[in-house]
Amino acid sequence: DLYSFDVGADGLRANFEEVFNRYEGRIEPLTRRILGAHAARDASVSQELFDLFVAKMVNFVRNPYSVVKVLNSFPAMAAHHPARPEIYAAYERILTGRRPQQAHLCAELGISDEQYGAWLRVIFMLLMPLADGVPVMLEQALGDMFENRRDHLVIHVNAYTTERCLLSDRGVTSPIEQNPHTVFDFNLAAHAFVRYAFLDFSALTGRPIPPGILAGL
Repeated sequence: DLYSFDVGADGLRANFEEVFNRYEGRIEPLTRRILGAHAARDASVSQELFDLFVAKMVNFVRNPYSVVKVLNSFPAMAAHHPARPEIYAAYERILTGRRPQQAHLCAELGISDEQYGAWLRVIFMLLMPLADGVPVMLEQALGDMFENRRDHLVIHVNAYTTERCLLSDRGVTSPIEQNPHTVFDFNLAAHAFVRYAFLDFSALTGRPIPPGILAGL
């Protein structure tokens, strides 16, 4: 019910399950590869770490208890729509589709009809392929984060032999003293988690970065 944006009278539903499954299917093999590389002290898993970050962020985007935060994180996405007619036809079903479950879900989640509809539109715009051979918009946005020359990206895989760890499936954003750094923690397994830290160069050094240095990065 949660992700069904057009429920037909015959019970057939249009939803995001196929898209979600594409990312869910990546998590286990990526995690095994990263943990194996960690055990072997092998650092050649940069693509796997990015792909895992994308898959974990999908869990944040689709989590019903993150609706307001998702709308605040991607404020422009609900106002945009696909340009290609065949993709817009699918998107239009979010605008006009039959959703008999909506009133119940909004009451359960404490959100408005407008927020629920906007959330479904954001999921569509972030995760649906909009052009052949072009990454979906969520992957583009996260790729920009990884390639931002004003940030220093640090990724730590933390694994334990006896201690256990349990983090939210939405990920944990860890505050640290010096803002505007951004840190995300995600569970990998019962005895391991990964931390992605995007550290602002200017905050780290206490002074602005000379433009010439940025141009050379």
